[in-house]
Amino acid sequence: MQKCLLFVVSEDWYFVSHRLPLAKQAFKMGYRVLLLTNISAHKQLLESSGIEIINWSLKRGSSNPFWELKAFFKVVAVMKEYQPSLVHAVAIKPIIYSSIAGYLCGVTKMVGALGGLGFVFSSKTLFARTVRPLITCMLRFAFLGKNKKLIIQNRDDQKVLMDSKVIPTSKIALIRGSGVDTALYSKAYSTAQKENVVMFVARLLRDKGIGEFIEAARMIASRGHRCKFVVVGDRDPQNPECISVNELEKWRNETNVEFWGRIDDMPSAYEKATIVCLPSYREGFPKVLLEAASMKIPLVAFDVPGCREIVVHEQNGLLVPFKNTNDLTKALEELLLAPEKIREMGEKGREMVERYYSEKVICAQTRNVWETLIG
Repeated sequence: MQKCLLFVVSEDWYFVSHRLPLAKQAFKMGYRVLLLTNISAHKQLLESSGIEIINWSLKRGSSNPFWELKAFFKVVAVMKEYQPSLVHAVAIKPIIYSSIAGYLCGVTKMVGALGGLGFVFSSKTLFARTVRPLITCMLRFAFLGKNKKLIIQNRDDQKVLMDSKVIPTSKIALIRGSGVDTALYSKAYSTAQKENVVMFVARLLRDKGIGEFIEAARMIASRGHRCKFVVVGDRDPQNPECISVNELEKWRNETNVEFWGRIDDMPSAYEKATIVCLPSYREGFPKVLLEAASMKIPLVAFDVPGCREIVVHEQNGLLVPFKNTNDLTKALEELLLAPEKIREMGEKGREMVERYYSEKVICAQTRNVWETLIG
C-alpha cells in the first residue's frame, strides 16, 4: 500500500512559496501527497504538480469558536478518510488541530513546522499576553507521544521553546528556512545598469518594520541622496499587525516611497534592487533575505531572531540595533556610498546560500526528519 503524506497548511499561496519543493521531495520518496489548505489562486498549479488538494476554510486571524470548530472537524474528517502515514503541519493552528485530530483518528506520526513563533509569542499586546499561556499549553500537548517532531528555523526560537520546556529537546529539529531555488534566483546585480533602489519585500505588517523603512526613506531623501525606495507586498487583513488602509494612503501621498504591490515574478523585481532592507521585529528564517542574497544583493536588517541567522554583519549585509531608525538610515547610506562593498557583500551572500540554504540542502534535511518517524 502506498504511503500517504498529508500537508496541513493554512493558505495555498504560502504552500506554493515555501513548501512546494517538499512535496516534490515526497513524490521522489514514493508518497501519495495530499494538501489540506485554503484554496485561492493556485489550485491549477498544485494539481498539475500531482498534489491532491482538499479545501479548508481555516481563518488565520479568527477567534470565532464556530469557525474554529468547523476548521478542526475538517481536519478530523480528512484524517479519518485518508489515514495518512505522516502529517506535516505548518504554523501553530494547523499543528494543534492536526495533533488533536491525530489522537482521535489513530494518526500518530506528525512533523510540525514553525516559520517563527509568530504574533502570539512576539507581540506585547494584551491579547497576545493573554492567549500565550493557552497556546503554550496546547503546543505541549500537541507533541506528546514518541512519533512527533517540531522543525524550528532559528536558534533563538529553539532556545525559547527549550527554556520554557514547551517541547523536549529531543523532538526539536533545527532546519534554517525553507530553501531557495538558486537556479531561479541567480542573476547578478550590476551597478552600471541601474539607479540605486532600496527595496522592502514583505506583507504590509507593522512588525515587519515597514514604519521604520518609511522613516529611513524620509531621512535619506532629506539629506539629498539620489535613491528610490520601493515597497513590494500587499496588506494581510487577517493579521492583527496589518497596516490600515488610511495609514497606507497617507504614506503614498506624503513620502517619496513607491508601492508596487504584490509581484509574482520576484526575480525580476530583485533585479531592480541595489539593497534589500527588512527591518522586521522578529522572523523565523526570512525567505525574502535568502532570495535577495541568492541574487547577490546585500541585506540590511535589525539584529533580531531570524534575520541574524542569514545576515552576517559586514559580510553579506549589515545588522543594526532593534528599532533604531537612525542606525538603519546610516547603514543604508553606508552601502549606497560604497558600490564595491555592495558587490563584495552580494558575492558573499550568494556563496552562503549555495552552501547552506538551497532547496536541495533544506529538502534533504527535512527528508531526514521524516525518515526518523516513518522510515
